[in-house]
Amino acid sequence: MAETDVVAEWQSKYIKIDELQKKCKEIDDLDMKRKEHPQKNSEEYKKLVQEIKNVSKEFMLLTGRDVDIVEGFFDEQMAKIKKQSDEIATLTKRAIQIQLEKPKCKAIVEKMQHTLGKISMLQNYTTYNQQQLTKLSLLHDESSTEAYDSSKWLEDKLVQTKFDDNNLYLDMQKVIIQLYSELFQVSDKKALQLLMESQNSQKAEQVKQRVSVTGAYFAGVSTILIISLINLVAYCYEEAPAIKFKLSKIQEMAIRVHFIIVTIIIGLGIDIYIFHQRKLNFTFICQIPGELVQLVHRNVLKIGFIQLCIVTCSSILVIAGKITFKSPPPIMFGQFVVQVSKIMPPTYWLLFPTLSLPMFTLVNIIRFRGKRSIFTYSLIILFKMFTPWRQRVEFPHFYFCNLLNSAKDSFKEIIMIIGCNRVPDYITIVFVNIFNIIRGWQSYLRWRDSKKFYNQGWNMIKYIISIVSSMNSVEKIKENETAYWFFTGVKALECVYKLYWDVFEDWGLILGGSSGKKYRSTKEQWTYGFYVMRPTHLHLATIILIHLYDYTARVIWIVPYFEYLKVYTSTFWYKCLTTEIEIIRRILWMLMRMDNQQSTNAEDYSKTKFIPVVIDSYERSKANDEQQQKESTEVISGLQDLQQIFNNTTGKDKICKIIAKYRGIKLNNNVHNILDDFISQNKTVKTSNNLGVNFDNYSNKNLKEKQSVQRKAKMQEEVKQSMPLYTETSQLHSLDLGVASLNDLVLNSSAVDQEHQHKNYKKIIHNE
Repeated sequence: MAETDVVAEWQSKYIKIDELQKKCKEIDDLDMKRKEHPQKNSEEYKKLVQEIKNVSKEFMLLTGRDVDIVEGFFDEQMAKIKKQSDEIATLTKRAIQIQLEKPKCKAIVEKMQHTLGKISMLQNYTTYNQQQLTKLSLLHDESSTEAYDSSKWLEDKLVQTKFDDNNLYLDMQKVIIQLYSELFQVSDKKALQLLMESQNSQKAEQVKQRVSVTGAYFAGVSTILIISLINLVAYCYEEAPAIKFKLSKIQEMAIRVHFIIVTIIIGLGIDIYIFHQRKLNFTFICQIPGELVQLVHRNVLKIGFIQLCIVTCSSILVIAGKITFKSPPPIMFGQFVVQVSKIMPPTYWLLFPTLSLPMFTLVNIIRFRGKRSIFTYSLIILFKMFTPWRQRVEFPHFYFCNLLNSAKDSFKEIIMIIGCNRVPDYITIVFVNIFNIIRGWQSYLRWRDSKKFYNQGWNMIKYIISIVSSMNSVEKIKENETAYWFFTGVKALECVYKLYWDVFEDWGLILGGSSGKKYRSTKEQWTYGFYVMRPTHLHLATIILIHLYDYTARVIWIVPYFEYLKVYTSTFWYKCLTTEIEIIRRILWMLMRMDNQQSTNAEDYSKTKFIPVVIDSYERSKANDEQQQKESTEVISGLQDLQQIFNNTTGKDKICKIIAKYRGIKLNNNVHNILDDFISQNKTVKTSNNLGVNFDNYSNKNLKEKQSVQRKAKMQEEVKQSMPLYTETSQLHSLDLGVASLNDLVLNSSAVDQEHQHKNYKKIIHNE
């Protein structure tokens, strides 16, 4: 989970991950001792098993506590949001009645923006906690076969909560959008668009305007250099008989590989920029650490354009070094370029782009000194990509593996360069298919885990067909006409298969594949009719153009089969062009795939039911400022409400201190002293098993036999005896919920019922 989803001002309200991780580590250590124990029937072995169960119980109880904390905070924030929505509704109706001018409605619009931001923040808060609890429960279950089934326990616990329902957030957002629509007399769709555009505050604009000067400079320089390279190549071909222009095979392959690497870097930068603009939560989906997100697309583009300048300069010098010009070439600084190119042999110039990226990576690793960076993130993903059996296949593992799979010809050429163009094609075919093998393996693992052949089983077959069709490039097969046309037929089958898979399964268009099932019966959520039967963040024209380009790029492989075109298809520049076309196709594919993942959580790569929306950075800082300003006001308001119930000062101060402690609010020294006494007197409060957990219902399915009725009764007795003491936070949380219930009673009832409410509240405090 990306750290960017943690809301700063709610930091203290998040689950205690470290505490749960320690329990998992403790279970793992105990299980290692259990497995290494020589005597399985000894008392010591049984004691280890019982210790694992006890720690597992503690883990599940801590998980239940955290779910209750999240639910309580969720209820508290939803009440505030509901109150804000009611205020906005009142203001909107009043503004409509008096026909308030649009410029004067700015304050109402700001309230709407703030409320929408709060909804997004709350949605991200609950999603983050839910995902972390799910991951930790899976880690717990994998730690030992003797542990209880915490995942099932968590699933049952979440069913009883409200924050797991996506409709709550959607309903609150719809209320604000409808009010904006009524206020300005526009459609709901237009209202949402206008609200999103108007959320760009002054701080957001300042961040947007911080465009990298270095990146912009090198973008301009690289454009000039590319034009010069094209002019030089055109001039060389026009004067070919006179100047005898021809690059060696290794030089051609090296230039092609370098341009492919540059295209991938710049393409990723453009994709990330679009993700930002279209509000696609790629940091959540790709699990990118939060500190790497700041201006990430600008940094990636800057690196790409710097590398493009280096590659273009090297290519110009290689070409100029191969030719003896009678007159200066028609490019900028032509005579100077020719003189510089003669300093060293032409091939040596290609070492500069080869070494620049590794050197840049090394410098950044030294610079960050162990801190997480985009380079360390890439290396971690690459390692997990090549070891799919070591961990669950996640979205970024297959997402970036597909990108590298499109550059498979470049990997072949890298092997040829290393082998001085002497590596047999039956060896290079292995490197061509290495990412097909990895993707097929990943699909198999996903199929095995889900136990559903559709769609991961069919996806695995797609990559098997790709491996078979690639045999068409082996020279021995080309010499056998029957085998050649057989594999050509397999290639055609692969093309049709992948065209279907791109559009239906990966992008969720038309019928929508497996990801679009949930939207087939909800026509109100179809963005563009039967063509896009799901929500989308992209314009219709963009989707159509990407769709057409994908079809064109997929069938371009048939061009060399036309005899009259072989004169062109055998050239270095045609091969370079087709490779670039495939990389661009994959970059566009990644854009559509991310849009589908955001809208549908395709193939359930994220453990949550839905992908949360992106929180605007300005909304975070604005909410933080407002939180600090309102804290004192909230405390005073709470004191006034409590004063109506508690007639003695001690009771009032105790409860206020509890609220202050749990919410992180600073009060004066007098109240601090009162609470310190209160906490010191109540640190050893014990509780019974009020969670009502029957651990027998969550026994691990790998246990050899079921426990007897007597053992169940004994275990339940052990649970009561070994129940951990309530921590200070747990106690404060429970009482805070009581105070929340009290506030509702005070504010929503008449004075006649005050005495009855007072009795109810005393019962709440007594129970806690």
